Amino acid sequence: MPFVDYEMRGPIAVITMNRPERGNALGHELVTGLVEAHARLRDDPEARVGVVTGVGRFFCAGLDLKEAASKGEGFFDPRVDPRFGDVFHPDDLPKPLIGAVNGWAVGGGMNLALETCEMVVMADDAKMRMGQARLGYPVGWEYLRTLHLTPSAAAEIVYGLDIPARRALEMGIVNRVVPPGRVLDTALEIAEGMASLPPALLPAAKSLLRRAASPMPQELAEFGSSIQKRLAYSRDGLEAIRAFVDKRAPTFEGR
Repeated sequence: MPFVDYEMRGPIAVITMNRPERGNALGHELVTGLVEAHARLRDDPEARVGVVTGVGRFFCAGLDLKEAASKGEGFFDPRVDPRFGDVFHPDDLPKPLIGAVNGWAVGGGMNLALETCEMVVMADDAKMRMGQARLGYPVGWEYLRTLHLTPSAAAEIVYGLDIPARRALEMGIVNRVVPPGRVLDTALEIAEGMASLPPALLPAAKSLLRRAASPMPQELAEFGSSIQKRLAYSRDGLEAIRAFVDKRAPTFEGR
């Protein structure tokens, strides 16, 4: 699997994003690796629980902007690689997933941790950020756990503030904060406890948890999508990406 390591530790599948020189960014090849890991975890009867983590300073830096920029203006579509929306999607993965957030989780990386994982362990020096705000468009309300936050807490995500591990724990979007060297071990301890439960419980519990989460109203989903599309393709949106790729400060025009 390209840039993704897959290791079985008893009944636990450890899935490791391994492209540290690009911050484990979600380019075509790494997404391919995650898609393959998803299928392997789903289809292996010996794998009962999954743990996903990253190598290096980043858990996942989100969309690979350098790769995306090379594809032309269409790269702003949030579904640059439409397969990413299916990676670890609970409708196609009945087995529980634990995020072991070893470092920065940005944009799609934050999404990967909060949207697809039932539980999240985070290093005490790690941070999260919804980076799309710096590209000119807000996201956040579509995330299952964001819907349960107070508006003031949700604003920290929507406006793209850095969210340190302790703050993430206060907000209730992660389950444990531990020293960096204990992240994977703690996730594995939780996974081992889950794997020891009766087999039929795991998919049933996941289904119950997902059903209990407040669904996003259709009107809100459509409203958020319209805002994102309008701003992502704006001049300032294009400028933000080009400035990132060129490693310079952006010059915004307000349009």
